[in-house]
Amino acid sequence: MAQNIQDNPVEFQTSLQLNAKDTAEIALKKIFNHCLNHLLPNSTAIASGNFNSKHVHQARVAIRRLRSAIKSFSGWSLHIDPTWQTQLTELFRQLGSTRDLDVIREELLPQLEAVGAPKFKLPESETTDRQKLTKLFRSFNFNYLILSLIQFIEQDSTEKTKTSAHKLALKKISKLHQKIQLDAQNYLNLDIEARHKTRKNLKRLRYSLEFVSSLCDKKAVKKYLKSIKPAQESLGLYNDFIVAEELLTKLVNTQPQVWFALGWIAAEKQRVLQQSQQDLLDFAQISTLQ
Repeated sequence: MAQNIQDNPVEFQTSLQLNAKDTAEIALKKIFNHCLNHLLPNSTAIASGNFNSKHVHQARVAIRRLRSAIKSFSGWSLHIDPTWQTQLTELFRQLGSTRDLDVIREELLPQLEAVGAPKFKLPESETTDRQKLTKLFRSFNFNYLILSLIQFIEQDSTEKTKTSAHKLALKKISKLHQKIQLDAQNYLNLDIEARHKTRKNLKRLRYSLEFVSSLCDKKAVKKYLKSIKPAQESLGLYNDFIVAEELLTKLVNTQPQVWFALGWIAAEKQRVLQQSQQDLLDFAQISTLQ
């Protein structure tokens, strides 16, 4: 207000600094706090009604990171509420439809236009979706969830563990790495849901490592994260094509020109599927962090 800035700035992910002497529970609280620092400015923008697709995307990323932290490290504290994961999953799901349309409008349509695809209209639901999102982040349930997480973060930590957060995290990361290695060998034979799970595990692996990266060797972390990137990008693109194909198929009865887009997506999807397996196989050759 003091600077008379009309637009709410988008909050992006920042690096987290943990202390090697922290107990596992204290480290977990710092991770939760870090995720909320990413989520809250973006959710505030959406709640105000003054937001754009970047706010929605970053809110989704922050929620996904928080879900990853709970799933990977919930064993670090006896005070984790099991309903948090359920609430965050539902919140993420409700953000999904708006994000899917944004991806098609901002990323897929320009590519279709470049290859001469006939133009078509996407569902005219943007205004309604925006109102739903604003209402969602103003809701009692969302605010109660945030207050519950803050209460956990602020309460005194009394739990002591003999194993460091660093070792506990690397053990979890190693297990995820092994799961992805197994999937890479048989990726083309997996069904769509199993491929989606592989993608989610790859994201959780990356987020889990980023949370504790300050406790690890910087060069090793940088090399490892670099090795994840190609697979994550190709699996993400494949998922975008799956979502777009499902959405556009619903339009063909009223807009036959959509068939061109569906044909192009089918070809690109197959190409990206092959690339995804190769990227996964390349990643599977990388040794897990020690």
